[in-house]
Amino acid sequence: MKTKQQLRDSVLAECALLTSADRQLAAKQLCVTLANLIANSSKIALYHAHHHEISLEYIVDYCRNLPSKSLYQPVASKSNRYLYFTDYTNQSEIFISDDKYLHGERYLQWYNLDLIILPLVAVDGSGARLGRGGGYYDFTLKECMHIPKRPILCGVGYQLQLLDNEQIPDKEWDIKLDYFASPVQLLKF
Repeated sequence: MKTKQQLRDSVLAECALLTSADRQLAAKQLCVTLANLIANSSKIALYHAHHHEISLEYIVDYCRNLPSKSLYQPVASKSNRYLYFTDYTNQSEIFISDDKYLHGERYLQWYNLDLIILPLVAVDGSGARLGRGGGYYDFTLKECMHIPKRPILCGVGYQLQLLDNEQIPDKEWDIKLDYFASPVQLLKF
């Protein structure tokens, strides 16, 4: 079994080979794949794509044209590695170093959301997610797995990020996804 870092390196190397045209087409198709989950959600959290990650620009535009959809983005606290969610802007995720900054701002906790679209490096057939390695989503959402009414957790990526024949080594604090969405399928775990 490969280590998490070996899996990250392998999948990221494959993602780096995708052409700009492939990435653009994949981003458009991802929006179609996610349409049903979006239709059944009012408060949706999504991230700003970086480097290898599939773009969410079409999903943002799609949601903004639908009635009663509110979009949120993660804001990470450096002091406790917890994610808060604030109104979605065109700015990338921000990190805050002082939690006093949270007071007076409009932040939501994860449990107020209907759908959280998560970035990933890879996902296996059981819904185990391999992220960038910071642990922010795992730390924030760890309690989420034990309550009946919670947001849907959907990881998104290119089809090559779904590991059919490999298992991601996970720890007890690693959260599992409810869905994986790629440009070609929506897989429920």
